Amino acid sequence: MTDEIEIGHEIPPLEIVVSAEDVRRYATVAQMPGQRFVSDEVARKEGLPGRILPGNMSMALLSRMLTEWLPQARQERLGVTFRGIVQPGKPIRCSGFVTDRRETADGVELAAYGDPAREQSARAAFGPGVEADDVAPGWEDAWRAFHGSVRVGPLWVGPPWEEPD
Repeated sequence: MTDEIEIGHEIPPLEIVVSAEDVRRYATVAQMPGQRFVSDEVARKEGLPGRILPGNMSMALLSRMLTEWLPQARQERLGVTFRGIVQPGKPIRCSGFVTDRRETADGVELAAYGDPAREQSARAAFGPGVEADDVAPGWEDAWRAFHGSVRVGPLWVGPPWEEPD
């Protein structure tokens, strides 16, 4: 199937609503520190709009989208840049399109992108429902300090600056 994938190919979206209970269970199993994932009150005290999904849970949803698209493929690396806050109980739409394709000794490497700078291209590919929001300046340092990798059974999910253990 990877022979048919070219630059610009749309990745079938994953549309899901993650409940607050799903987030609580994930944060508990993943041993996520802090209560911003389970308490609207605590999250608001931290300047957030309410409880949020852990970043690595959002990454797991992107990984699920890719696995459902190419179930025979092996994901070796998943790098993301977080551009906004994801909250439980609200519709989530993971989507993207292929921006690069390279033949490697082990197969085909594909890159997908959903950056607001490419909003116009994304709207052409996905329609007028594409939205992008800016986040507060300086959020990257706080995010890096807070987020690390997590292993749940055989699954390792982590940020792109860390290597799987």
